[in-house]
Amino acid sequence: MPLISVKKLQNDYRIQLNKLYNDYRRVFSVENIFSALKLSVGPSLELPLSGYLSISSTSLFPTHRPKIGIDVCIRRFYNEEGNLIREVDKVYRFYVERIGDSYYIDLENVALEEYGIPLGYYVDLIFLNFVIDNRKYTIYPNETKLDLEVPDDLKRKILDEIENIKRISKTYEVVPLLSEVGLEDCSSDISEGLRRLNERDFEGAIKFFRKAIEGLKTHLKEIKSIDGIESRAEGLRDCLSKVYGLLSNFGEHYRTSGGMDEAALAKELTIAISTYIANKIKTGKVQYKEQDST
Repeated sequence: MPLISVKKLQNDYRIQLNKLYNDYRRVFSVENIFSALKLSVGPSLELPLSGYLSISSTSLFPTHRPKIGIDVCIRRFYNEEGNLIREVDKVYRFYVERIGDSYYIDLENVALEEYGIPLGYYVDLIFLNFVIDNRKYTIYPNETKLDLEVPDDLKRKILDEIENIKRISKTYEVVPLLSEVGLEDCSSDISEGLRRLNERDFEGAIKFFRKAIEGLKTHLKEIKSIDGIESRAEGLRDCLSKVYGLLSNFGEHYRTSGGMDEAALAKELTIAISTYIANKIKTGKVQYKEQDST
């Protein structure tokens, strides 16, 4: 689960990352670590950045200085009285900026230039993933954190919707999970499908969810068993084939089309199956055919 944050837009639309910095200082020290490397180091050196993140020295020195990206879902904007002004529900990638000893993301291009939101209004954010060297790392996996700097009335509105917000964030969690277990193409396809769904490009969304299912089908060909059960892997292959056929009926086949309902179903099916497979791979409960032959 993510960090759910509601902040007032001020200081030239910069959002200060106090809570993330306090809990993930090693991640924010990527540039500090880079700057500290004054001597040549061997390629085997590992630089731990957080509880589950490490980057080899060769990726940091001497070729480039990594940027710290953060994928953020902008949900809504509220005015100064806490009234809803604009629903967005769209994921953007921002890059962390450092000013003195503080870290920020700059929302001006989105809040002002894209939506015309003035300073003094409130923005509802879900912080999803860190992105370093094109790899994604989930923020607060398996829990939800709150950072609400808002009046009491608006805070109550946010808390009343917390379960719905969790469902939204759960949808996006599969993207870094797939990347983590080596299914980069599926991760990218789902991310694009979600983006197109948010933009109401329903047939475009269905196309990329179908591509993700196709990628999973290809990967499952190499899997012998799940949880030590061969019939489970075979059943999942059959399931993926049927889901792929169904999604192909939502606009791929001649004289078929897909709208909002079909895109929503395509998303739910793809997210559920992808999450199941990625979790099984991550926890070592998948046996590959090549492993059995060695």
